[in-house]
Amino acid sequence: MLWLLALAASVDRCDSVQPPQGNTEELLADAETWYWWARASGDDLRLHCLSLRALQSAEGPAAEAGARQALHRVDNSFDSVRNVYPLAWWILIEDPVAESEDGPGELPDHYEKAVEHGWEVLARVLDDPHEPRVNARIGCTGSPYCEGLREVGAKLVDAHPRLQTIPDEVAAGSGGMGNPEALMEALDLDDLLLVDIDVRDEVELPRSAVRIDLSATLLPSLSPMAVSTGIGVDHVPSRQLDIFFGLALLLTGLVAGRDRWMKRPDALKGGREFLRALLVGTAVGGVYGWFATSWAPFVPPMDAVALTPGGFLRLETFVWPLAVGALLLLGPPIVVSIGLVVVARRFPQLTSHLQLTGLVPGAQAGALTIALAPVCEGLPCSRAFARWRRSIPSCSSSTTSSGRTRAPSASSSTWCASFANPNPA
Repeated sequence: MLWLLALAASVDRCDSVQPPQGNTEELLADAETWYWWARASGDDLRLHCLSLRALQSAEGPAAEAGARQALHRVDNSFDSVRNVYPLAWWILIEDPVAESEDGPGELPDHYEKAVEHGWEVLARVLDDPHEPRVNARIGCTGSPYCEGLREVGAKLVDAHPRLQTIPDEVAAGSGGMGNPEALMEALDLDDLLLVDIDVRDEVELPRSAVRIDLSATLLPSLSPMAVSTGIGVDHVPSRQLDIFFGLALLLTGLVAGRDRWMKRPDALKGGREFLRALLVGTAVGGVYGWFATSWAPFVPPMDAVALTPGGFLRLETFVWPLAVGALLLLGPPIVVSIGLVVVARRFPQLTSHLQLTGLVPGAQAGALTIALAPVCEGLPCSRAFARWRRSIPSCSSSTTSSGRTRAPSASSSTWCASFANPNPA
């Protein structure tokens, strides 16, 4: 039942979502970003609510029409499994727009993720094995990160079997750096594909995210072949959170066994045996936890309706968390007990160093670690950790996609100055 309560959420529609601030132009842009983000994240109710609140706060006929449509999106998504069990979505589904790695370079990783997300649609449209290869040029507008975004776009285009980019040095040498028609004439090209990357908007709620539009236009006909929108979400590295979560569970098991170590005469030997059994049980339970949460009969479709017209959980969506919870609670002790008996018959010396009192809590800890570690990405602790990382003083000013320059704060300037000159005269 605790598992059920941990997964389920109180469905309050949009009552708890505060209206965002800004002028009409900014609110309309943010509403569109939250809409595309929600569509890419399984129709997340909170994101649809943010889009609705932004449209309700904006003025004009476009905002009124958008708000009416956003209300229907909220009504269609609030009772789905995705939003009734929001943590289940994090456990079962890999977020297609969340960037979980921190790579080197000046280009933010979630910008690269947004380009990759938007390119998936263009790649499917351009994927025609019967057509010859087409030369392409990558353009970018609306961001100080355009050089890095063009490089990401070039890698994606070159990986496509039908496309190949024209390097800048070739375009500049032919005199067609900024003139596609001149470039086609200089290189004697029959057609040229222009892929434009346009950074449209950034939002900070519920996480830092960017919306990038991609368009593909074929010259000389100037006919747009495809347009797509990509979303990239700046995320806490999930790998670090998984490690922290697993260590926390292991420490809990160690603390639970401290009394046993202290009461035994051979405390040191007993502690080593307990720790060895705890680690073995954690490894076994980890494999079991992955199986218990990913086995097909227990995976509910995220878009299925989870509530009855009266607001109660449907039977099929109620049974899933109970069944998985029972597997995670009762399965690890049964598995390690049977495994210990089987192994003891063939390797009695090996099992003599393993304590069942350590195997059982270790197996349960491992199962819970693997099953619940992805939840860390969706909890407020990850957002707080992300805000802390972004609060580290920066020694240079930054520019948003809308062109606003953010200078370092006074405290950051003082910190940077002391770092640059640790021993002032």
